Amino acid sequence: MQELFDYPSIAMNQQGKKSERQAREIQSATSPSIWLWGGVIILGLGGCFYLVLSTLGGGGGGLVGLFVSILGIVGLVAALRGLVIWNLRRQLLSEPVQSAEGTVQFETHNVLAKLVMPDGYRAETFDGQQLHPVGLAGVNPKLPPGDYRFYFLKTRGWLLASEPLYSFDELRATVNDLLASAGGYELAHLEKCRLEASLGQLKTVEGLPKLELLGGGEDELTEYFCTLGEVKFQISGALSNFIYEALSYRAYLLSGGQLAALEVA
Repeated sequence: MQELFDYPSIAMNQQGKKSERQAREIQSATSPSIWLWGGVIILGLGGCFYLVLSTLGGGGGGLVGLFVSILGIVGLVAALRGLVIWNLRRQLLSEPVQSAEGTVQFETHNVLAKLVMPDGYRAETFDGQQLHPVGLAGVNPKLPPGDYRFYFLKTRGWLLASEPLYSFDELRATVNDLLASAGGYELAHLEKCRLEASLGQLKTVEGLPKLELLGGGEDELTEYFCTLGEVKFQISGALSNFIYEALSYRAYLLSGGQLAALEVA
């Protein structure tokens, strides 16, 4: 479980401070450069264009004047956007780290609700504040469901780190339950696979997972594959939701390479 959580950063967060890694992530995600330089360049181009036309006697009327005005507005908006992001970065970097207990849940919605809210993870403190890693994007954290102590910035609900309030055995049991449900089998089936593997009737592969998605175009179905060690096998999209890259897994495979069951190793 050490690999799944950034304990050096958590130690800094417990003191109300950000780790160097977290500060770098904030700086990278809130870089105002493209907006500021883009705005300045657009304003400069608009000014140069106007001066050239004025020198040539074209003046600033009609379509030319409208074009120069549009360039000016776009450049000004971009530059102001850059200033807003710069101020946000300054605020995030100077703001002390907050902490609160809360929970991570994986929410499965019905068909109608999925039209506006896809299945996914949700991190929320017990007092109702939703948290997101990389707060600008509103991304949801892919963490095993359970209770956590969250370390975050109030601005944008920016989640910095999560400290689990459960043991590895509890994590393993939770994820294995979710895998069984997503795979459409009972935990008794997993026990049977373990027995058959010990008798040499099923092949087992183990290791850190690597997920791969194929297809997904307009007229294509997305296919999901998982690789453990050197062995690649197909999984369902539902199973992919509960594969965490820093956790080691064990797969039980049939003779044809099809997945029979999957568990946290």
